[in-house]
Amino acid sequence: MFQVYSYFANQPYIIMNDPAEPLFFPTPTFLVRTPLFAIDVFYTLLKSPDLYSELFSFYESNSVMQEAILAASPSLFEALTKRHQSAIKQQKHLASSLLRYLSRMSTRPTPFGLFSFVSLGRWNKKTALSFDSKKIKKRARADLAWIASVLAKTCAEHTILPSVLVKKNPLAYQVGGRTYLNYIRKKNSTNPKEQVSVRNSPLIKKIFELTRSPVPLSSLEEKILICFSGLEKDKLLNLIQQLLTKQLLRLSIVPSLHSEAPLEDFMFNLEGAFGRVTVLEQLQNISKEIESYSDTPLDQGVSQLKQLFTQMQTVADSGFTPLQIDSACTTPTLTLNEVISHELSEASEILWRIAYWKRDLNPLKNYHSAFLNQYGSSRVVSLQEVLNADSGLGIPPAFQADSPKQHTTSEEENKFIQWLRIEYEASLYERRQEIELPDALVKTLTAKADKTKALLSFDLTCEVIANSEEDVDAGNYLLHIPYTTWEGGSTSGRFLDILGDKAKKSMQDLVHAEEALEPDVLFSDISFMPFDIRTGNVCIHPNLRKYAIDLDNPSPKFGEQLSLNDIYVGATAERLFLTLKGSNKELLVHTNHLYNPNLAPDIVRFLREVSSERYSNISPFFWGDLEQSFFLPRVKYKKVILCAAQWVINLDLLKATKKTQLAQLKIQFDNWADKWNMPRYVFMTVGDKRILLDRKQAEHLHEISAEIQKGEGVKLVEKLGQDKGCWIQSERGSHVSEFTVSFIKNKTFAQPENLSQIPAYQDVAMKDRIKLPGSEWLYAQLYMNQESEDHFLSEILPPFVDSLLQQKIITQFYFLRYRDQGAHVRIRFRGDKDLLASQLLPLLHDWTHRLYAEELIHDFRLSPYEKEIERYGGAALIDHAERLFFFDSYCSIMLLKLINQKALKLPNYSIAALSFITFLKDFGFNIEEAIKLLSFSNADKSEMKGFREWKRPLMQLAEVFMQDAPLEMANSEYSYLKRSFGIRKEAILNYRKHLNQKENGVSMIESMMHMHCNRLLGTDHTLEKKARLYALQTLVNLSRKYTERT
Repeated sequence: MFQVYSYFANQPYIIMNDPAEPLFFPTPTFLVRTPLFAIDVFYTLLKSPDLYSELFSFYESNSVMQEAILAASPSLFEALTKRHQSAIKQQKHLASSLLRYLSRMSTRPTPFGLFSFVSLGRWNKKTALSFDSKKIKKRARADLAWIASVLAKTCAEHTILPSVLVKKNPLAYQVGGRTYLNYIRKKNSTNPKEQVSVRNSPLIKKIFELTRSPVPLSSLEEKILICFSGLEKDKLLNLIQQLLTKQLLRLSIVPSLHSEAPLEDFMFNLEGAFGRVTVLEQLQNISKEIESYSDTPLDQGVSQLKQLFTQMQTVADSGFTPLQIDSACTTPTLTLNEVISHELSEASEILWRIAYWKRDLNPLKNYHSAFLNQYGSSRVVSLQEVLNADSGLGIPPAFQADSPKQHTTSEEENKFIQWLRIEYEASLYERRQEIELPDALVKTLTAKADKTKALLSFDLTCEVIANSEEDVDAGNYLLHIPYTTWEGGSTSGRFLDILGDKAKKSMQDLVHAEEALEPDVLFSDISFMPFDIRTGNVCIHPNLRKYAIDLDNPSPKFGEQLSLNDIYVGATAERLFLTLKGSNKELLVHTNHLYNPNLAPDIVRFLREVSSERYSNISPFFWGDLEQSFFLPRVKYKKVILCAAQWVINLDLLKATKKTQLAQLKIQFDNWADKWNMPRYVFMTVGDKRILLDRKQAEHLHEISAEIQKGEGVKLVEKLGQDKGCWIQSERGSHVSEFTVSFIKNKTFAQPENLSQIPAYQDVAMKDRIKLPGSEWLYAQLYMNQESEDHFLSEILPPFVDSLLQQKIITQFYFLRYRDQGAHVRIRFRGDKDLLASQLLPLLHDWTHRLYAEELIHDFRLSPYEKEIERYGGAALIDHAERLFFFDSYCSIMLLKLINQKALKLPNYSIAALSFITFLKDFGFNIEEAIKLLSFSNADKSEMKGFREWKRPLMQLAEVFMQDAPLEMANSEYSYLKRSFGIRKEAILNYRKHLNQKENGVSMIESMMHMHCNRLLGTDHTLEKKARLYALQTLVNLSRKYTERT
């Protein structure tokens, strides 16, 4: 059934011999996540008549649990040590805490401290998964919040050496004469948007200018004092200290999160900043003690850990546990039956197909439109400029927490939602706890899903519900998929050092295979310290890519470093993209950890969101509007459970209040749960905490009811398999486990979007790009009803501009139609700047007053004219392009006159089709070349209706225009059209002459055609689409005619 497939030599990936090509392949290895205690401990304690007493006895006789509690919560450890001196109420509270920890330690695989551990598995024809707890190894690291406390204390007690490197915080930005920072890093911070700012005085601006790259403090002082000769050195140092305190400046001391040994890197940086201070010797001793503790067996570390905590807190007290501990099992042969990889591959494609409907549900949809409106698609703009509210678009509004999400549902998605709702209502009526997802339904409704848009890699976490290894190999199991991520390997990134070289090699192979799918794309890892410094512990990971963006302490030993200043933003018609200055490749920015991207700095979030727009992502099964329902049934696809059954219970549902006695609330909950067939064993989820409880056990029922009594909704999720389903063995018994599998896209579907024509960055001076009133350009916007535009352009505008041209007040003009902020016509006048100011402005004033009086316009504005220099070939071609705009505007005015006077029988979109044909003819395209260009953007034929009616005159006129031959029969339409199209011919030939050496000339011609359509047809894109289709079909018919002749 299986064979080996290779993305590149010597790297095997499992592939199924299936007629239908799978979309995703699993990598050869996977991550196994397992609670330290067997689930037997959980079930055994449930049998105790006095659970709380039994919990205390178990804890006091189990040194492994004592060490785990000490590592997680030293305060709880101390309280448990003195529990006999505590009041009864306090003892119950301690027992409740202990109950939750024990449940976590025996039922929840998510790695945390010593509660659970990770290991590496491989696919095989037979399953062999058993652990020896003696082979579980600890790895302790200094907590990052503690390191930050050491740094703060050292800075307060010692003077920084002049050689220390200082750098402007890359997250700081300038708006309105001030520099802001809205990502302040603190211990235990809860506000990711806390802000500081300073006024941009000349002195501060100079400091920021000199610290764009790291600079020695002494060099910074020297340069500043030269520039500001009257400035006292003490005042300068005081200002620098203030900027450091506000985090607008940074010292190169904080360790990079790309480092697997952050304490060692911190010590090296600290010595470089302060010299051989006393604390360094203390840190070196602590480092040795951490290493020694990591080598202790699981059940022999309590005494040493207590001593280590005391030693570390003597140096600095962060208010938290000063160590972060993870553990891994080094058992060499953990294998899982490869048939499961087949089923997961198939299920992952189903999840991707369902998520495909939501591909437009991204926070940058409106931002993309705003970018195109401001910059167009032929220009790349520096990241810093785009995100600056003064010079660019600012931070995307959708990054605000309360920003509404926009999503247009397709017909297919609506059908799925309707089916799901019907099944849901039936499950309520029948008290049914499972919905079966038909394979044919999903594949039929997602038939249009473009597999080439699938993400390159992802992680999928699953449970295998079975009773034994033999049952797994016999196919007697169920799979459950609770989680997915958008980046393959992100789940295991922080464990690679403890999992060993095989795990790191497997991850490197995944990265190389992923990058091989996109050879014309640059990939970079990004690293940043979160606003709550302590959460940075989960962000520590090695950089396995060539490039790195390190916002804290960039070092070449962690990859070729990119700065935010290197990154530029561009846009296609569909999406935004990133690139590097001077590069013709797209840049994709990844992280290799699971830190919540919504809590990242805005600029990091922007980079990740733009990178993810290239693909259609995967998500766990989502109920949509039904997600908050009080009950949701299990959703099953073949042998895979996509979503477990769940209940959301609150006081209203139980007809209770916060004042309801807990004993009564227990009865009401128990009755309600029985009524809705809730199983005995359920996971209670509160925030990100999830513990297994037995709702029929008194103390567990107390935990559930007490949580409900708080007034917030409590989610309870079924435990699949109930008291069975756990089959992974150790000498302790049977364990719950989760398997995190990385998947990579099948290269059959790796047809990446071609962005080979990424615009080259052009350094254009502001005075050349933006023309303000008072320059040689004057830009006016006239707001009017959309229905009045054709009349205005054909009858009102021509006499006015003709007079200006005859008087030589202007030398050119051109117009465009727009809809943003209301329908309006934009007119740009060119001439001598003195004449524009002294003569055009008064004439424009009088003319617009008459238009107001005649109610032809209802608003008028003068605006800066920002030239789309890159879009039309750069600085050397923009004047020739503007000359073509001028003559094309006159051509469009002539055609609009003829249409309004009914001198032309053809509809406006047919006239536009002929205009396209002559446009391409004048640009040197023959029939076949013109067909190729028009075909590229005309895959959808929905606007072809009506072509047959106009086919004959279109072919007749197109033929003579393409051959430059006179029409034999008298045809007034031909004469009118020839005269109109001839207005712009010389300007096209001139632009074409200068365009010949331009590689991306086609895109410029496309832009010219689009602008012509805007002038002639307005902003209705369906008319433009129809015109292009009519032009295409006319040329195709002509080509067939000539072929038949020969």
